[in-house]
Amino acid sequence: MAERSGTNKAANVMPYALVLCESVPLDTPYKGEHSDYAEALCAELSKFFCTPEPVRRGCDIWKHLITAIPDVIVISLTLPDANAISLVNSLRRMSYSTDIRFFLCCPKMDRSIERITETEGFDAAAAFGDDIAQTAMCVYTKYSEYARNKADNSLRSLRSFIDNNFNFYDSAFKNSLQNVLIEAILTPLGFDPSLRGTKYLESIITMQFLGAPDRLDLLYSCIAETYKTSPYAVEKTIRYAIERAWEKGSPYLQFSLFGNSIDASRGKPTNKEFIKTSVQHMRDKLLGNT
Repeated sequence: MAERSGTNKAANVMPYALVLCESVPLDTPYKGEHSDYAEALCAELSKFFCTPEPVRRGCDIWKHLITAIPDVIVISLTLPDANAISLVNSLRRMSYSTDIRFFLCCPKMDRSIERITETEGFDAAAAFGDDIAQTAMCVYTKYSEYARNKADNSLRSLRSFIDNNFNFYDSAFKNSLQNVLIEAILTPLGFDPSLRGTKYLESIITMQFLGAPDRLDLLYSCIAETYKTSPYAVEKTIRYAIERAWEKGSPYLQFSLFGNSIDASRGKPTNKEFIKTSVQHMRDKLLGNT
């Protein structure tokens, strides 16, 4: 599921969808039985998304945003206690909600609903009487297209950054940075230079030091393209390298850089924590602050 700004979405976690539909007046016959539309839609969406119970009131959606930001919100146009369009616009003003995809449910489709969908920027609209399985598939298809295009565009932007950053391909400068990284951080921390995860870390930390976006999913994809593997494999290989290093590296440096992360009961630093701290430590070294 999408998380707060500054975090990264795990590659193996299902996207997160919220269905915001009141029970009344949306109780409607479904496959010959009197069935709740919102619950039936949630059941179909759960094949593609992590989907909790439907949200029954517009004001209740804010409770869900405290802990997690959904990737998709399917919202009813007939909300009794909150205007659907106003609610969507309020959500869009939140800095962390720019990637939420909005889908509209309505009593019936007509030209006015088509105009609302277009002018308000909904990804798609469906009528309550439409086949619910098809509606769920439409939501997933539209979300997948957006996610794929966003990933492709972001990866192209990262590639453009690397290609146009003369420092990254200046071998002397790049080697000097990686020498600082290896001598000041990786070797003292016990990283095995023969492990692929160590090589991946060298590249990612160097790219971030030079200003690459703070998006591990993009960096994993970039490394995966280069080494002909998968982003998931890159993530796990880096994790293995960190786990191995923590068994034999300098406890003093571990504590100096990561504090209580060296306590076995607290675990090791995450990939993101390790990379972020290493980038900052490199800056401190090169600026002479440590």
